[in-house]
Amino acid sequence: MKLFAAILALASANPACRRVCSMNYDPVCGSDGKTYSNSCELKMLSDCAGLPIDMFHKGECEEACSRLPVPMMYMPYCGSNGVTYSNKFEYNALIEHNCIPRTVTVTEGTC
Repeated sequence: MKLFAAILALASANPACRRVCSMNYDPVCGSDGKTYSNSCELKMLSDCAGLPIDMFHKGECEEACSRLPVPMMYMPYCGSNGVTYSNKFEYNALIEHNCIPRTVTVTEGTC
């Protein structure tokens, strides 16, 4: 219930959160490594949350990107795309496998 109230408060405070997108499935991969239903949904969520998420490419993000072998240690890095990476190894693996744009940079710490 608290989550719903928070979303409702955010939506009423930010007009970008009230954007209506079509229901057609024309997937795009965001610069945050997530697949969005269409470019409208990506833009709406990016603007609503105030995150710098751009379209990385048309089509779904590679499923393999979510299963890259990286050390299981938490030493967070904040990406310029608003995503917190578990560690520098995860960030480097995502860049190396073209899962996120090479223009994404990181700084130590959480976003």
